[in-house]
Amino acid sequence: MSEVLNSYREYEHLGAAVVAMETKLKKYWANIPLLYALSVIVDPKVKLSSLEVLLEFIGTNLSIDYSEQITDIRTKLFEIFRIYESRYLEAQFDVVEDKEEFDLLLWWKTYAYRYPVRSHLARDVLVILMSTLSSENKLSAPMDA
Repeated sequence: MSEVLNSYREYEHLGAAVVAMETKLKKYWANIPLLYALSVIVDPKVKLSSLEVLLEFIGTNLSIDYSEQITDIRTKLFEIFRIYESRYLEAQFDVVEDKEEFDLLLWWKTYAYRYPVRSHLARDVLVILMSTLSSENKLSAPMDA
């Protein structure tokens, strides 16, 4: 990512725009909201280890150190899971088969009986995330003249 930005920074008429884009990109990715991290983790195909790989990749390309955030995400995930575990008395983790067209919401609906704790956690996280994204889209939509 930084290599691409550096190549465009050399052009006089693009230099300021590239610097502004890079600044905005780094600001946006500097702190990963916990809710976003949890929404990735509750996807049975992705999980925590893939989030760590993703953050390492982004961090390398944007020169951002995510090591503390990964530790914080891991700690909060287990705190949240303990709350759900005590509420729903179930603590299983399972591997999902890899499918090309995977419907995450349908998977959780289908396996809710088998994984009550994780299904409640996934439902709560995904509902909040979807409502947040919907609000952000409405706020960033161009206003009619």
